[in-house]
Order: sequence, then structure tokens, then C-alpha cells
Amino acid sequence: MDDFSHYPWRALLEGQGIATIRDMGENIVSHCPFCHHERHTTFSLSLSKGLWICFRCGKKGNAAMLLSELFNISYEEAEHRLRLGTAWRETEKKKPASSLRLPYEFESLKLPETIGNRRFWKYARRRRLTPALVEEYDVGFCREGFLDGRLVIPFRWEGQLISYFARDITGRQAVKVITCPGGRHAKYLFNLDRVQSDDIIIVEGAFDCLTLADRAAATSGKRMSEDQILRLAVSDFRTVYLCWDEDAQCEALEAVQRLTELMIDAKLVLLSTGDPNQLGREAVLEAVAQARSPTALQSVELWGDRRVRR
Repeated sequence: MDDFSHYPWRALLEGQGIATIRDMGENIVSHCPFCHHERHTTFSLSLSKGLWICFRCGKKGNAAMLLSELFNISYEEAEHRLRLGTAWRETEKKKPASSLRLPYEFESLKLPETIGNRRFWKYARRRRLTPALVEEYDVGFCREGFLDGRLVIPFRWEGQLISYFARDITGRQAVKVITCPGGRHAKYLFNLDRVQSDDIIIVEGAFDCLTLADRAAATSGKRMSEDQILRLAVSDFRTVYLCWDEDAQCEALEAVQRLTELMIDAKLVLLSTGDPNQLGREAVLEAVAQARSPTALQSVELWGDRRVRR
């Protein structure tokens, strides 16, 4: 059997945004690059044999299969890279290829208001979107098709479309926000590439983010993925403030603790009610000024019976 111990396996996993990698004899264990289970290191890889398995999702295979799956290359190309011992940094560190497009029914939300876009402008203003923000972020809408009755915020990373958020404005849809099928919003933080300040505020949703546009980035959900956490880890922000909705404080604290493990100065912002978009920019910045470190929150009770997990 071939010996693959020369291959930079640790660099390969780090390139997938995996921070927790531990040595266990001739194997290494880590979070799985496929199911991205955040709580336990369920992925085991033999350094010499190249055999791997995830005890959570059940995926397993040999060395070439792993490279083929992760980099979307042929089995033959994967074998070639294994023989060369090519690290991911030498071949894979490129901008994400974008094959996504906005929906065919997408229309830009531009002034002046017309009969066709008036209701969307009304909703946009209620969510604190100014004409300048609408233009800068290319906010649009759909009045027919799958996304009928939704305001659409494109999610671009370094100029490339990687997803979008389509928010129901009617109040009649079962799902309030639809994201782009095949989008990569879980791997990136919305607006992170635009923030120029020394500190950054991390919020949940796009509307929360645009309320604080030049100061914030959004996770697209209550939990931060390892990819998102690693992107913050390699950034140069002095302090990271987690400012999530009042019903997601426990999840926010978990993210703060994870960031702290990576030697990032992270603090939790406790909102008295609602979310950043509802409270507005000034109220949120006041709350940010009162943000607390994880050690100061060890005995704090969050929102009723939901206590901070230690």
C-alpha cells in the first residue's frame, strides 16, 4: 500500500476552514469537511494510508477520493496531486468561481417610485434601507415567479455573486427568507469584505447588517459556521462584537467562546429587546459600548430560563 505521509494533510484540512485538528498516533482527527459538525471531531484520517471516515455522516474513502470530493476534480487528477504532494495553497487559493445568477424576475429597486415598485420601497424604508444603501447593495425585488412578493438583497464576495436573500414583504409566506439554491452564504460573512473599521459587529441577518452597514457583517443565521469563524480569525479586526437577536443569545455566546479560543478579542452584546434592525443604529452602538467579555458572562442568565452554557 502506498505511503501518503508526505502529503500535507493538515494544510488540506486547514484550507477547508477547519481549525480543530488533533494528532492521535498515526491519525489526525478533526471536524468533518463534509457534514461540518461543529461540536465534535468526528473525522479521522490515517496520515500514512490516506484512509478516512466521518463517524457522524458516514462518508469514507481513500486519499484520492478525499481530494476528488473536496476539490471537485477527477480521481486521476487527485492521484496525480497525491504523487506530487501538492498542498492546497499552491493550487486552490483562488477566488470562488461564480456560476450563480440572480433570478430572471429580479428587478432593481430604483427611484423614482412607480406603481410596480411602490410597495417594495415602502417595505425597504420600514426596514431602514435608504436610497443610497439600495443603490450600493443593488437591492431589488421580484413581483412574479418563485420569489414573487420578495425584496432581494444580492450577496456578493469580492464582486462575485455567491448567494442572495429574498425577504417576503407580504407577511403571507410560510418562509420569511429564502436563500439562493446552491449559494455559499454559510461559508462567508455578508459585508465582511466592505468593513473598514478596526472593530466589527457580527449580526444575524442582512437587514441587521445594513442598519450598521459600514460597521457590521452578517452570518445568515443563528450559528456561525467554522468557515465564517476562520474568516474572522485571519482578519485584522481589533475586537469582534457578537450582536444577535434577543432569542439567540446562547448561540451568540457559543460563538464568542469559540472566537476566544482562537485568541480573538470577542465580546457579547446584550440587546434588551428585538433585533438590531428594529432598534436602529444609535441604540445598537450604545449596546456595543456596554458589550461584555465571556468571563464576565459566566453567571449571567439570558432571557428567562435559558442560561449561558458553560
